[in-house]
Amino acid sequence: MFNLFKYRKLGIIMLIAMIVSFLLSLVVLWNFLLANETHHEGWIVFFIILLFGSGVIMFLMLYKITDPEQFDLHVQSVLENEKTLLIDQNKNEQDVFESEESKDEKKIEGKAKELMTGIDSKSASEFSDLLLRKISKKLDFVQGIIYVRNGKNKKFSPAGTFALPGKNPESFVSGNGIAGQATESKTMIRINDIPENYFDATSGLGNSKPKHLLFIPIVYKNQSIALIEVGSFKKPDETTEKILHNISKEAGKLLHNYLSN
Repeated sequence: MFNLFKYRKLGIIMLIAMIVSFLLSLVVLWNFLLANETHHEGWIVFFIILLFGSGVIMFLMLYKITDPEQFDLHVQSVLENEKTLLIDQNKNEQDVFESEESKDEKKIEGKAKELMTGIDSKSASEFSDLLLRKISKKLDFVQGIIYVRNGKNKKFSPAGTFALPGKNPESFVSGNGIAGQATESKTMIRINDIPENYFDATSGLGNSKPKHLLFIPIVYKNQSIALIEVGSFKKPDETTEKILHNISKEAGKLLHNYLSN
């Protein structure tokens, strides 16, 4: 903290010097008036008193602003005001961010609903084919498979495919392989920059060999009942992944109905 006391001492010294100077000025002025016939001497006295009064006022102001307690209160008040301004600014920025985020979420939900709308199917297989066709067309995927769970066991078998030449992909068991890890953890798994020999052993996406894969579990009542596996030549962005996540939630209800009948 500043050493305010020394400024108070300096102010008191200046006040004493001013009082002495004032008294000496009055004595000199009085002697001058007695020795000379001067008119309007009242104005001279008035200006000297005015000058003295101004000095007293300046001293009182200096004395007040150098009060340590008042100074601490002032500093505390300034800090509180600055803190309040920062909190308000952060809150406004957070509100703007949440508003923008809410708008983005609504757009993503709308896109997912758009992709789910108009799928007129009578079976899990037909639904899977139509859904993969729409996903691939709108989200730039080149291939896709949807696996569904066989009853209450952990085996998942292909129900629908898109742009997949040759024989059907093999089934998998939940917990085994990348697809099995996705259904077991009920979490989306992404694989980027896939090596050339990856598809021969791991993925069901045949010969075209896309560079990027997404495994999206379809969960219903906290149970993985299906899996979407899609491949792309370009890396899917975060918005695409969020759209697929929303689609998987909507697809879970429909697939559950098909698999229950």
